[in-house]
Formats: sequence, C-alpha cells, structure tokens
Amino acid sequence: MMCVTVGEGGDDGTLRVYAGCWNGHVYEFTYSEGSWIKVDVGGGAGQSNMNCIVIGTGRNDDTLRLYGACMDNSIYEFTYSDGTWHSVNLGSTFIGIRSITIAPGRNDGVMRLYIGGVAFMGVSIAEAWYQGGVWYLLPLADETHAVVSHLTLGYGHNDDSLRIYASSEVRPNIVELTYSGGYWGEPQPVSGQIGSPRMYGVAVGTAHNDGVMYVYGSNWDSHIYEFLYKVSWVVEDIGFGGQCTYDDAMRCVTVGKGRNDDTLRVYGSCEDGHIYEFTYRVAGIKEKTTHLQDKKLEVLPNLFSQKTVIRYSFPQAIRLVGDPSENGKRNDYTINDSRLTIHDLAGRLVKSFGSGDPKLPKLNNSSMGW
Repeated sequence: MMCVTVGEGGDDGTLRVYAGCWNGHVYEFTYSEGSWIKVDVGGGAGQSNMNCIVIGTGRNDDTLRLYGACMDNSIYEFTYSDGTWHSVNLGSTFIGIRSITIAPGRNDGVMRLYIGGVAFMGVSIAEAWYQGGVWYLLPLADETHAVVSHLTLGYGHNDDSLRIYASSEVRPNIVELTYSGGYWGEPQPVSGQIGSPRMYGVAVGTAHNDGVMYVYGSNWDSHIYEFLYKVSWVVEDIGFGGQCTYDDAMRCVTVGKGRNDDTLRVYGSCEDGHIYEFTYRVAGIKEKTTHLQDKKLEVLPNLFSQKTVIRYSFPQAIRLVGDPSENGKRNDYTINDSRLTIHDLAGRLVKSFGSGDPKLPKLNNSSMGW
C-alpha cells in the first residue's frame, strides 16, 4: 500500500479506512461485526502507484468524495451512490502526481483541489475546481520546482490568508503560494539553504500549543525543521531521527494530539523504520522521544560461582534541547528513562535500578555482577 486515510468516503456517516495501492487502485476497509470488509473502489489502469488519497467536498455540493493522485498522470474522483462506486478521470498535465489536498485556497469558502508532482509541460503545482459540470485545471508553479513531494495549506503567516505550502526536491525546498487580488502570486521561498536539497514532507500547525502557526519540513538529512514567519522566515532544527544520515531520510511530518492529552506534538516518519515524536515544553524545551519497548534478559545462574553476570544494552539517552538563555547559550539536558529490574525464577522482584541510580553502570552495552 502506498498511502492511507480515514474518513466518511461513502458520505453515509460511517468512518472507513481507504488505502492507495501500487496497482493504482483504492481499497475501502469497513469494520463490521468483528471483521474487516474489503472493497475495490477503483482506480487507474496498469501498475501505477496511487500515491495520495483525500476525502472532501470537491464539487462544493455537500457530497463527500474520494480523490486519488495516481502515477499514471491522472487525478481520480470516486463517488459512492446507488450502492456502488463510480469513478471519473479528471486528467492532469503531470508526470507522476505525488500529492493532492482539498481546501478553500482562495479564501473564498470554495473548495478546490491542489496538486503537486513532477514538472511536465511547465507545471509542478496546479489548482483544479469543478464548475458548470466541468473540471478546470490551472497551473500555479513551473519547472523551477521540478519535483513537489508534498503540499498542504495553512495559515503560515498567522493572518487570515490560507496559503499553499509545498515541499520540493530542489532549493528552495519549501515554497509558499498566496492568492491575492484575484490571482496567484509566484512561489516564494520559505526555506533557504537549510538541510539537504530534498524536503520530503511539509505540515502547518501550532506545535508550541500557544496558538502560533509554524511550518514544518521533514528532510532527506533525517531532520525536521521548523519555520516561523516574522517579516521574514526564522528557522530552527527541532531534531532528527535515525543515525542522522542520508540513508535515514525523514519522509513525512505531521502535527497532532497523538497522546490524546490535548497537547499538540510533531511526528515524523523515518526510513530507519521508526516514528519520532517531538514535544515542545512550556518552559521552552523540545523533547525528542521514540517508542521504547521493554526488553527481557534470559539469565541463568552459574552453578560453579556465587556471582551471575548480567549483560544488557539500553537505548541511548534522550537529548532535550532548550531555548537560548540570557547569556546566549542553550540549556541542554540529557535524560534516560530506562530501568533495570531483576526477578527470581518465581517472578519476585529482587532488585531494581533506575537510569539515574549511581549504583547502575553506564547504560549502553554494559554488564554487572549479581
């Protein structure tokens, strides 16, 4: 599967899972009476990846529909009616569409499609809308931004104007487009020479939980960058995943309440196989965490010695990066929430060591006698 989303694609009030597949089709999964029911919604012909799926009222008629961006150079619209799915090929001028979203990008309340992909015939970003029974396509950006990996819309300037934000695989690797005075302006750079040329993902959100909107970009260098607009763009590196190499690209970024605790956090998916979470603390500290699993060590007693050696390896410490202090230096902290507990064969707790316990040796690739 190439992409996934959840929503009321059938416009019947029921939430379902929709997935785009490498064969160009969209599949619907409905959970009913303890099992999942799979339906082939439809799609393009041949082995063409369905790269992105969105759900929205693309025709502004209060009917929710599915829209899929396919590598066969087409946008597909799927409507559920009379007990079956109906598809329409909206066409495109792209070679390999990467991203699609739905929003009132002109700030007029009218929903339109916004499309990003590989530049072809001078187009890498386009706007599509439905009017009078016909779909129209308007190019917004040319081949200067040759490969658009992802695009979204948001209030990146913290004003009343919704704008397009697109991540690109050439510099500037994040650009914004603004509709004003009856036309779309030229793409303007958000990022400069930050990171590698390849910015794969882009998101807009209030991850500081203070109501201020920031733009976030996930980069090929495995970092996530944060951009704040103050007359010009101010950038900060909020952290990284993997080994901080080009082999561990940070592919996607989003902002949400992943812990269901009313705190917005930044989440990035990395090619090292992990999802990373970044939390901005009220005191000015951003916390990078990963999902750490419990590890059980199988240790057998040594019948010829009164001492048993336990070898263990804990994850590396988490680095907390603070805001600059008054003297211009950062207040950085390092913590590790790992704990080693020792139990006997009956499961009774014998000894427990916390990561800050002075009796516990260093946490990485260590051993201790017992």
